[in-house]
This record gives sequence, structure tokens and C-alpha cells, in this order.
Amino acid sequence: MSNYSNYPPGAATDPSAPWNQVDPEELEFAADVTVTLAKTATVMSDDYDSWGEHCHDLYEAYERSEYSVVQMIEMLKEYVQRDLDNKDYSMHKKSELKDILTSAEGWEEIETDIEEA
Repeated sequence: MSNYSNYPPGAATDPSAPWNQVDPEELEFAADVTVTLAKTATVMSDDYDSWGEHCHDLYEAYERSEYSVVQMIEMLKEYVQRDLDNKDYSMHKKSELKDILTSAEGWEEIETDIEEA
């Protein structure tokens, strides 16, 4: 009897052989995700001490000068959705953009800490 496969004798049907293993089904799990990001930003303020060395309200100055991470995520979602609506992408690219939208959902700002650099 000729063997046209490259399996050793009896290995083709061996349940413990790697090629006969079955991957377990993927299951969903809830996970709380906390991401800590940091950046040094230049902010503008007219609320500072008499020597011009310290800003009295860095948080307010930051809010006027920069987009928050949550605001940027919302803007990203708008751009991605607009791209999906207006472009003729491949199925792979559409899937990737939809994954970005899904990943961008649900983020909330828990805490913002701003200190002088």
C-alpha cells in the first residue's frame, strides 16, 4: 500500500498530533481597561502670578488650548465614519475601519491631572 501523504505511518489519524488538534472556540469576556497617557503641552493663559511664572488655572488653560483625548477620539470616529460612508474600500479596509469605530466606543475621562512642567 502506497502512502502519498507525508505523515508517518498511523499519524494521520492520531488525535494528539498537532494537525489534528481543534482550536477552542473564542468567548467574550468583559474587561475594564485603564490607559494612562502623558504629554507635555504648551498652554496659553492670562491668569498667572504677578511675576508671570505660574499659571493659576492650568486645567482651564489646557481646555482652551488643547483637545482632550476623549474629544480626539470623538473626532476620529467622525472621520472614520465619513470615510466609510464616502469611499469605496475593499472589504478588508471596511472591516478595519469598522473595528476602529468599535474600539473607539465607550471611552470616558475618569481623571485629568495637569501640573506645571
